[in-house]
Amino acid sequence: MKGLKIAVCLAVFLLVGGLSVSQVSAHPVTIDANFHDVGESLSKLFTHEDTSPFESTITVNATNISQNVTWGGFYFKIMDVGWDVTNVDFVVSSPYEPTSTQGPLTWEVNNDIIGAFLHLDFSDDPVGPDELASFTVRIDNTVDQDTFGIRIHPTGVPEPSTIALLGCGALALVRYRKRRVR
Repeated sequence: MKGLKIAVCLAVFLLVGGLSVSQVSAHPVTIDANFHDVGESLSKLFTHEDTSPFESTITVNATNISQNVTWGGFYFKIMDVGWDVTNVDFVVSSPYEPTSTQGPLTWEVNNDIIGAFLHLDFSDDPVGPDELASFTVRIDNTVDQDTFGIRIHPTGVPEPSTIALLGCGALALVRYRKRRVR
């Protein structure tokens, strides 16, 4: 019965996502992936054995195989593959903070939504073409102990012109507020 459940999950995931999927255990996992561009995603299907712990560390070794794209971040998202993923969360508290070969590393996490996400930012130490970066994150699935998927992809470094535009907008807003206060 368990094998049938896993096969159905895999079929649903392939039909819905149409993405490359590999089945892996819920215990420590390493994913080796190559990315041509930011936003190009890779999805993996995770299943759990009937033993604890139902937590997993996932290490991604990602190679930037583009010719001219630089990464400033990496994105992880929990995906529903036919089963409820309400209680599948990223663990970012000590001693399980995300780690990376890139640093300094900061992150934004949202475990309050169905399909939690974690975005790692390392724009001060970007990953250029033909470079490799590694990321390790922890996922907690102790409540549901069921199948879930994960989508991963690199994100770009903010362009200087974008940062300058945001800065000009912030400055204009500050000046506007000062004039209104008087």
